[in-house]
Parts: sequence; structure tokens; C-alpha cells
Amino acid sequence: MEEGKRHFLELAATTDVFRMRLSRTIPCSQKYTAYDFSVRARVKDMNEPHGYIRGATLGVDWLDAAGKVIGESDTDYLTEAGNWRLLEAVYQAPTNAVSMKIFPALIRCGGTVDFEDIIVKGVDVPQEKVVYQENFDKAATPDQVKSWQWDPLGPDESLAIKDESGTHFLEFKGSAVDGLKHIGWLEIPLDPGWSRIRFSAQARGRDLNTGSTQGAIGLLVLGYWADESRNNVTPYRMQTDSVHNNDFWKRLDVARDIPTGAKNLELNLVFISASGSVDITDIKVAVVQ
Repeated sequence: MEEGKRHFLELAATTDVFRMRLSRTIPCSQKYTAYDFSVRARVKDMNEPHGYIRGATLGVDWLDAAGKVIGESDTDYLTEAGNWRLLEAVYQAPTNAVSMKIFPALIRCGGTVDFEDIIVKGVDVPQEKVVYQENFDKAATPDQVKSWQWDPLGPDESLAIKDESGTHFLEFKGSAVDGLKHIGWLEIPLDPGWSRIRFSAQARGRDLNTGSTQGAIGLLVLGYWADESRNNVTPYRMQTDSVHNNDFWKRLDVARDIPTGAKNLELNLVFISASGSVDITDIKVAVVQ
């Protein structure tokens, strides 16, 4: 499309779509292992919000030498109509990635969105200090995992720690086809000297089925910024991408500036819009320095 001297891509869907995108595959750099992804986007109109992962985004599929997707990343999701906004995120490529498929997209929504100035830059890996890590290798049951609070299980739900060829992980089995199930939460006190936090984990979905037209989502991680009394200080969530029915370990990765007044970060594991099994391990919270 053209508006004055400005050229941009317009994606439009009159009804909700699972994913509408235009993609391009480019090789990974031999010099860099981390990349800065950015795009300018503008929502003209969008259907009433529903669900956690929806809106306009710049997505990335990481590909191995055989062209198989071995990881997924994306920027924030834009849902509110208004002026042009910059969506930007820095992600480290998976170890075996040789190329990346980048795509501006509409995810689980309908509406009209414009994109321009898509930029991918190789960058140095950000210096980070890990302040929390959990690999589930020091506990036999979830109740023995330090600091986590687990929600009560339903009659057809289970939560267990598994060992698969030396990889320990938390496995949840259950059903949340018509909504969501909170699995558990962890509270991280924030130091006054911290300004930016990165959350990451390895996760996968297995045998996921869905009764939703929006597709099987599976595992989602939400972060809530809270004050000293655990009251939310902002409606904005720190939210990872979802785990789909992929049966491969996927890196969940999101970094955000700490908002003014936040004293705690509460991480929530949520099972949403699916039935089946999801696994998670290598949970890390790091301060970006």
C-alpha cells in the first residue's frame, strides 16, 4: 500500500484467523548468535480481544539445516488501534539454527494492520545475571520444588516431575479446552537496582487437542508486576509465546523493562485452550545488564 510517500504492507481479515502472515527466509549470520528484530506497525481496526496470545506481531521461525522449525520467537502483540508503533525484541538463535523465517502476522484475530520498516540486525549477546533457575533435577515431586506454589488439581489432571534420558522436567496433563487452568506461580522479589528482566524456559506440547477455533495453545507463561502488597502496578503483562502441539523443545523467551513501582514479579504457568500434556524445564529469570 502507499500513503503519500510511505509504502507499507497491509494485512486484513474480516473474521478471526488462526494466523495470517507473509514470510521471508534469510540465513543466520556466522558472526552473530543474537538478533534484534523490529517493525513499525499500526492497527486500523481489530476485533474484540479474546484470549491471551492475539494481535499483530513480527514473528520468527528458527530453522535447522533440513528446514525444520526448531524454535519460535516474536515481538509484543499489538491490539489497540492508533498511530504507528515500534515493536522490537532481541532473541538468541537456537544452537542448531542455520536460517530464520521472519513474518509480519495477524495471530488469532481479525482486523486491519499495516507494517513497515522490518529490520533484522545481528547483535552481541546481552550480558545477563541469572537470579533464579529451576531444572527440576533436585526434587522427586512438585511439592519439593522450592518457592513454587501449585494450584489444586482437578479429577482428570496430574502434575509430576519426569526424567527423560537425563533431562528433568515438569509435566502437566489436563484439559482447559473452554478456558484456562492455572498450574502454579512463583514470586521473584525485584532489586531496586534492576531495570530490565528476561524470563526464559524450554517447553513442549504433546498430544494437544482443542475444542477452540483458535487452535491448541497449551502452555503460556504470564508475568505480573506487583507492589509490596502484591497489587498489580500495571495492566501490562510480561507474556511469552505459547507452546503448540509440536513435540519438540521450544525456547520461551521474553524481556521487559521493569515498570515504576514494581517490587515483585509473579510468574504464572497457565494451560489454555487445549487438552493433553505440556512439559517445561530450564526456567530462568535473569537481569539484563
